[in-house]
Amino acid sequence: MRAHALLMVMALVVSGCRIHLHDDWPRRPPRGEYPYPPPPGEPHPSPQPPPPQDVLRAKEIKAERVYARIIYAKEVKARDGRVGRIYTGEGGKGGKGGKGGKGDWGRGEVHTSEVSAEIIYAKEIKTDWIEADEIHAKEVKIGR
Repeated sequence: MRAHALLMVMALVVSGCRIHLHDDWPRRPPRGEYPYPPPPGEPHPSPQPPPPQDVLRAKEIKAERVYARIIYAKEVKARDGRVGRIYTGEGGKGGKGGKGGKGDWGRGEVHTSEVSAEIIYAKEIKTDWIEADEIHAKEVKIGR
């Protein structure tokens, strides 16, 4: 089992994917922003350029919890969650009609307890809990 997890992590690192395994999302402030202003008399920190977006591409994601700002998928199934907006119809940008053409979903499968990324492109997502600002998918089933 441990060898499989190590192999998966190595495959994700080689492909350039990053998975953040932490329990404080989304309570922490966004990168580059400070939760409180500095005390009086101290200089304000200089603004930093926005960090590069974390993008995860996978054919299939199976996780206990999935967190993302935007999800593009063909199919999303979750037992429960919080989602700002759901756009259904043609599916996400990763499918045949997307920017990069067929196969942009990614080729790997992600099986873990938690997935967190700014943008997720996946053909299929199955999770117990999903949290996202937007989901663009052909089929979305949450709490059914």
